[in-house]
Amino acid sequence: MRASTNRASGSITFTPPTPPKARESETFRAAGWRMGNQTEGDMAEQLLLFADELRTRAREILVRAANTDDLEAQEVMHAIAAGYQKLARRVEKRIREAVEA
Repeated sequence: MRASTNRASGSITFTPPTPPKARESETFRAAGWRMGNQTEGDMAEQLLLFADELRTRAREILVRAANTDDLEAQEVMHAIAAGYQKLARRVEKRIREAVEA
């Protein structure tokens, strides 16, 4: 982030750096996004990977919950993990419905 000062008014303006286009596409690929045309099979595969990632996050949160003594924090973590698991089920259900249609 760059900061520039307007000497006349004394105000400071912050402008975020603009990444080069090559870095943007690398970032999208690293995050699992693909550019261009995709087939329905590609989308289904990516959504299945997303559902698996959601379940992994849920398991990680449950491990953290098991390792804390704070009961309130455990309850919150269990609720968050349940939300990730529910979202994973919804994603898989949508994929099955799209395949059957």
